[in-house]
Amino acid sequence: MFKKSGITFTVILCFVSLFSSQVNGMIIKYIGTKKTTLYLDGKIKQGDFAAILKTLKKKDFPREININSKGGNVYEAIKIGIYFRSMFARIISSRQCYSACFIIWSGGYDRSASLIGLHRPTFESKYFSSLSAKQASESYKEVEIKIRNYLSKMDISTEVADLMFSVDSINMHLIDAVDLNKYITRYPYALNEWFIAKCGSLSAKEESDRVSILVEKRFKKLELTPDTNITSSTSAGYQDYVKNKAIKVYECRQTIIKSERIKLQKKS
Repeated sequence: MFKKSGITFTVILCFVSLFSSQVNGMIIKYIGTKKTTLYLDGKIKQGDFAAILKTLKKKDFPREININSKGGNVYEAIKIGIYFRSMFARIISSRQCYSACFIIWSGGYDRSASLIGLHRPTFESKYFSSLSAKQASESYKEVEIKIRNYLSKMDISTEVADLMFSVDSINMHLIDAVDLNKYITRYPYALNEWFIAKCGSLSAKEESDRVSILVEKRFKKLELTPDTNITSSTSAGYQDYVKNKAIKVYECRQTIIKSERIKLQKKS
């Protein structure tokens, strides 16, 4: 459900802020028992993209990226988002992802979030207020075009982009996890169709059955009563078929992703 909040999360876009020295950028670190999750937290500032690349050189590309931020520098966010898309990153946000954080999150190949916050960007007040009305309009339109073009490339619908630019910078539209899939697909549709062509896919019914079988078996293992009875109503052969097909599709996709990442790393 869309919600409003009166909290301000300023997105710094002006020339001075982009090229001045900034400190105390995002927290960037590997977390988890096996250190396979890259954790990003805090305000997005100039230099964060370089810091992320430096961190990633120390280990294999993370299994997933967990980002939680209230926003920051949009231009830096776009650079990070483009890179993450090229690396087929799985991006989650376990707490909140507002403003410029949404820009980064959009770059994920596999993306999910607890709470997304949208509003239009703003320039630094002192700089923007010094412009004439015509200069302000032209500068803002330039930024809007850049953001809309980026979101389009990330398979974010025009509806969502329109929503972002309909909310002024001192307010926030929030989209929770329940409603997120109504507006933004988990997998960018163009890439997903490419993977389907290469690896095949489970049908909607097969995927639903696969999840139900997993849940039901876990319930029974815990000696609980599941809501479904699919393991009794389907054959063991069908259950193995769905399981093995899912594994085959997953392994095919992971092989392609690994290959694409190696190609990119060789170019850089």
